[in-house]
Amino acid sequence: MKIKTLIVVGVAALAAVGAVAWKATSAQEVGVSKVSGNPSAYLGKVKIVGKTGGVDAARGLVQIVDDKGCCNLVLAVPLTAEQKSQLGADAVYAGSFPQPGQAIEAHGVIRQVEGGYRLDVAKVTSSGSVLVRRI
Repeated sequence: MKIKTLIVVGVAALAAVGAVAWKATSAQEVGVSKVSGNPSAYLGKVKIVGKTGGVDAARGLVQIVDDKGCCNLVLAVPLTAEQKSQLGADAVYAGSFPQPGQAIEAHGVIRQVEGGYRLDVAKVTSSGSVLVRRI
């Protein structure tokens, strides 16, 4: 009986630790207007949901807007080394840009930097498919 109790307690403890680890490493899903209005509340991993407001393929930029079109964020996703250099970005990306109006999710990390906040994009998805990803 003692062994059964120990096993049950051990399994429960592992489940609790797993739940805490999952919560700590999973991305928080949030809309564009909430992030643009208060980025300090969303520091860390995020999945920002919205739709494509515009694309500047020549510069490697994608604008993500909320449903009402009143708030937006600009995602730096350079596809070439030249674009990376011009933007002062940390990485180059691979893939294809979304179409204007297309529902997208920007996965990444929001960090506080001198003078503001920065979104380091890991990937941009649409309906579960990866459009652009960091390489």
